[in-house]
Order: sequence, then C-alpha cells, then structure tokens
Amino acid sequence: MAGLHFRFDPPATFNEICIDVRESKPFPEGYECREPVFISSPKPRFYEVYNDTIVCQRVADLLEKECGNTIRLMPIHYTPDPQGKYPATDKYYLLWTPTLDCLELVYGDPLPTSKFLREDAARYGEIMPETERPLLDIRLKTDVIADYPMFRIGGIAARPVLITHQLMKICKSAKIYRMSYRPYREQFESIRHSINSPKGLNYLLYNLPPICGWSAFPPPEISREFLESIRPKD
Repeated sequence: MAGLHFRFDPPATFNEICIDVRESKPFPEGYECREPVFISSPKPRFYEVYNDTIVCQRVADLLEKECGNTIRLMPIHYTPDPQGKYPATDKYYLLWTPTLDCLELVYGDPLPTSKFLREDAARYGEIMPETERPLLDIRLKTDVIADYPMFRIGGIAARPVLITHQLMKICKSAKIYRMSYRPYREQFESIRHSINSPKGLNYLLYNLPPICGWSAFPPPEISREFLESIRPKD
C-alpha cells in the first residue's frame, strides 16, 4: 500500500476498528472516527483504495450508488500528516461490507497424502494420516448472494471481498486508481490450496497461475487421468 500511509498517535483504536471492519463487525455504537489519525502519501498521486476497507470520496460515491444500503461508509476525520511527503486532502471512509455464508464446499473420497510431508511431520513427532478427504470444489450459493453487488465470503479465515461482474465493469470504467481485480475461481483455488496443503494434498491444484502457486507431484499410484476425472466440471 505504498500510495497511502496512515499514522496513529496513542491512544488510538483506529487500527482495531479497521480489523473489525474486515470481519464485518458493526461499527461501534457512537464511534465517529475522530481519533488522532494522520494520512499522507510518498507519491503525488494518492491510491483511491486501501486494501478493501478504506476508500476515497469518489469511490465511496460510486459504491453507495451501486450497492445502496447493503454496505456502510463511515467518514474518517483525519489530519493531513505534516510528517509525510504529500499530506492528504481528500475525504476517506471506512468501508463496511457484509459477510455472507455463501460457500458450498465439495469434498471427495479419501486420497493418499504426500509421503514427503508425512515423513517431514514425523520428524517433529507429528502424525499425518496416509489418506485425507480432499476439498475438490468451492461453489457459490447464488440464492444467498443475489441481492449483494459486493460482499465478504464467510466461513473462511481470509474473508475476501467479491463483487459482481457488473460492478467490476463499472469500477473499471471509472478507472479507480490501484483497485485490482482477480477472477473468483482463482481466489477459490487459493482457498482450496490453503485447505488441502496441510493435509498433504497440495498436488490438487487446478486453476492457479504459476505466480500464485504450483502443484506438487502426486503419489505414484495417482495418475493424471485419475486427477482429471475428479476435477469438477463447470
């Protein structure tokens, strides 16, 4: 986040509030974000978004128009940071996005775990089972998300934000500076990998590009044809 810097003077709960926002906890009763918060940038052009919790006025207006009352926006009453190279002057908001229980996790029959990982676990006095049920697919519950242009995924630790294809097109047309997009299938593959890898099933990757991760070699008894046969079809 090189294009937007935040500095806090104690006592400040601003950072804790940002964490709560990522977990979709309600804004604290009566909280107005009037703490000693300072904002600046090392570059003349400021990022218009910070992670998925802070947006500038232009982005706030766009999201409020497209998402209506499914989101919440809280003004940040900050001070332009005199210690920063470029003190901020725009208006910024905390962005609250609802968390939805919207995933269907599809598990398969037990598969052999990685012999290398089993041996590695044994060196630390741990026991990894020789077989584990793999997470084969993650599906969206379309009925749950139907009325939400933007939402967080519940039930997993990361709680990433998803937006509809229509909202993505609108955001791209608006050329929001430093807002990035990732196909949801790729996001789901990362989640699948994080769940399967500790089980020694990290050879079950389907849709991740090399920059995000790569599959390990499957056990000798697992053929490429078998892996293709259990790969979910869209």
